[in-house]
Amino acid sequence: MEQQGILRKIPKVDELLSHPALSALDLPAGSVRDAVRRELEALRSQVLSGALEALPDHDAIAAAAGERARREALPSLRPVINGTGVVLHTNLGRSLLSWQAVNAVEQVARSYSTLEYDVESGSRGSRHSHVDSLLAEVTGAEAAMVVNNNAAAVLLILSAMGKGGEVIPSRGELVEIGGSFRIPDIMTQCGCTLREVGTTNKTHLFDYENAIGEETRALLRVHTSNYRIVGFSERPPLEELGDIKTAVSEAVTNAIVHAYPDCLGKITLRLRLFEGGVLELQVRDSGVGIPDVDQARTPLFTTGGEERSGMGFTIMESFMDTLKVRSAPGRGTTVTMARKISRRAGR
Repeated sequence: MEQQGILRKIPKVDELLSHPALSALDLPAGSVRDAVRRELEALRSQVLSGALEALPDHDAIAAAAGERARREALPSLRPVINGTGVVLHTNLGRSLLSWQAVNAVEQVARSYSTLEYDVESGSRGSRHSHVDSLLAEVTGAEAAMVVNNNAAAVLLILSAMGKGGEVIPSRGELVEIGGSFRIPDIMTQCGCTLREVGTTNKTHLFDYENAIGEETRALLRVHTSNYRIVGFSERPPLEELGDIKTAVSEAVTNAIVHAYPDCLGKITLRLRLFEGGVLELQVRDSGVGIPDVDQARTPLFTTGGEERSGMGFTIMESFMDTLKVRSAPGRGTTVTMARKISRRAGR
């Protein structure tokens, strides 16, 4: 039969919608109609391309349209069985929510909620208030915000901390991950100046130390996702960088809070790497000074009120090998810390 003859035999949409296989579907009428139209259009395309030389009967066409309608009605996000062997699988939703969390979401989603309403004040609130204090408590951060993914977090952090200054990553970590998320491009978008250090296969702590200057805003450590450099390679252990960062953060925070309680002042940070891999960090201010250094180094002692823990010097001692504090009232304080840096070859 000629193509035009076959095309004329294709049923009309309304004619096919009255078929029992379609009228019995428990689906929105508009969805069924759209599915029928797409099924008939697919038939026309097959006839015109020569792939279909004989038209199926109306029952078969109605059954195919019904199957299309049911398939298109399925939600795109639905449960699956994870048989990959990877427990935290990015493409499968990562970790599962506990039943307690699921029940909590269900209870709130069933009704209106206090999403942006402060019950105590009777006025508009912030949606961030539900999680920022909890996250800050868990992590020990001063403040927190939840975003959709790690890429969004990096964008916000670099925009807040690095804009207008230099951010220092390892040359071997300038990667591109899924969704065309490229570290150099993100830095440019955030207004940061990229200052890469090290080589593709090896980056040492002294590379960062040599690059730090007045324009430095942050050191950036990048998780390379599915990308790996193996063999003759090296980079500073993340735990070591984290320990040093914590100690320096405590020293700088102490200077900000206690050295200049009523005014702005200058804080100087100096880093030196000695032979044998000993890293020395010095934080110096010209503030009010500490009357009794031994007392100030006592755990839980603080002059900063109830909001301060009094554990600053204790934390510095825990994360560094040595800690020296030199201070005089009215002349400022110098905190000198040192730690031997390990050198671990990549495997």
